[in-house]
Amino acid sequence: GELVAEGCTLGTSHPPGYPLYTIIVYVVASFGKKFATDYSPAYLVNISSCVFGSVASGLISLSVFHFNDEAIFCGHNEIQNKSRKESNQGL
Repeated sequence: GELVAEGCTLGTSHPPGYPLYTIIVYVVASFGKKFATDYSPAYLVNISSCVFGSVASGLISLSVFHFNDEAIFCGHNEIQNKSRKESNQGL
């Protein structure tokens, strides 16, 4: 509530004030006044926060998979090679 109210007027809520979030709230609220007049600014800001949160979660997931991709596959290949060597030695 407080951050949405301050974002609609480009005010400062309390230190540190969250300046990027305030600007995003202002842009979304301004967009809502012109194009989405059926919805309240608080609703539009909450929807945009959900979208940004899901995008951030997706980017974190992609980066984790990207950085662990080589480690997972290398470890898997080493285990397979080790088991093949052991099975060949038993013959």
